[in-house]
Amino acid sequence: TAYVSDGATHRILQLSSPAVAVGSDTIAPLITPPSNISVDQNIASGINATDPALTAFFAGATATDNVGVAAAITHNAPLVLSAGVTTVTFAVVDNAGNAGYAVADITVNNIAPTGWTSTQAAFVLPEDLAYGTPGYVIANSLGSLYHSPDKTTWTEVVVGTGAGLLGVTWNGTQYVAVGGSGAVKTSIDGINWTTQNSGLGIFDVLNDIHWTGAQYIAVGSAGTTQTAFLATSPDAVTWTIRPTPAVGALWAVTSSSPTLIVAVGNAGIITSTDGVTWTKQTVPTTAQLYAVSYANGQFVAGGNGGKMLSSPDAITWTVRAGTTNRAIRDIAWNGFVFGAVGDVSSYQISYDGIKWTLLPGNPSTLAPQFPSIIVVNSQFITIDTNGAVYTQK
Repeated sequence: TAYVSDGATHRILQLSSPAVAVGSDTIAPLITPPSNISVDQNIASGINATDPALTAFFAGATATDNVGVAAAITHNAPLVLSAGVTTVTFAVVDNAGNAGYAVADITVNNIAPTGWTSTQAAFVLPEDLAYGTPGYVIANSLGSLYHSPDKTTWTEVVVGTGAGLLGVTWNGTQYVAVGGSGAVKTSIDGINWTTQNSGLGIFDVLNDIHWTGAQYIAVGSAGTTQTAFLATSPDAVTWTIRPTPAVGALWAVTSSSPTLIVAVGNAGIITSTDGVTWTKQTVPTTAQLYAVSYANGQFVAGGNGGKMLSSPDAITWTVRAGTTNRAIRDIAWNGFVFGAVGDVSSYQISYDGIKWTLLPGNPSTLAPQFPSIIVVNSQFITIDTNGAVYTQK
């Protein structure tokens, strides 16, 4: 058995039999390497060498030789390439035993969000944040709504009257805000709001609202006993209360499509294919769950004590190792990573919803809570309960 080395400590190519000399040839084969490539990190440790972008890169190397090559071109790329530049050596041996080499660089871009800029706004006790074409909207627990075109200048467009507004969303054509006493308000510009006669009870509290692409789903708690409450609407005007198998309050709702909807709360996780009939799923934790999101083929949920879970199908859930014991209040996906926020110093990210990293440079170590996180142009934006707005660099 013969080995060919690139001069480093590793061996590039193993031949199963000794190379056969062809005449007196001493000319090494010529390798044409692929062009240098730049890729984005997509797992916590970097990127796998089996990623399609890299397998195409490796396959791009070609070789020529006057007596023919003895075996396929090999390379010395590691199984996982970390952030930064990795120089890959390609090697091949011809039929006379001459070895040829060439190199090409792979640059792995570290796309982990770092650093925040913040602005202090006039609002207090915010509960949720939404972004649409007309700008940013914040709902607060005093029942107020604030609008800003730029995250810097905020105007109180709805003055609170006591019943808190706890959730707000934008579906592409209108904002919808929900809250205590079954409150539902709608707006097409974020400035002028209409109070809808939802028909929901005075003791019904709506904690979150989500547009599935076909209907609105609002979740919360009903009556003085705070049992699970769920209602649906095609337009945010006419609402229908749906029976739910959940026991305690529901805190958040999301969907992967109009036919797979997930809600989480005090009593675990429920799912539906139509918003009408709901099924309680078996969950490997008793922690209260306050947040749920879907992206990149994964449902991700978080809650009390920093508990994190994930599921590819919303049925089979696995507890994941989070990096904080602080409650998780909201989760978002920026096209590259999940970001999760909650109680003080709980900001963490995950490339896959499975492995989480607590990042330094949390938005603030002073604010007691970050109740909401959204994504605008691939940037995370979050708010704290002291009235500051943070944008990830």
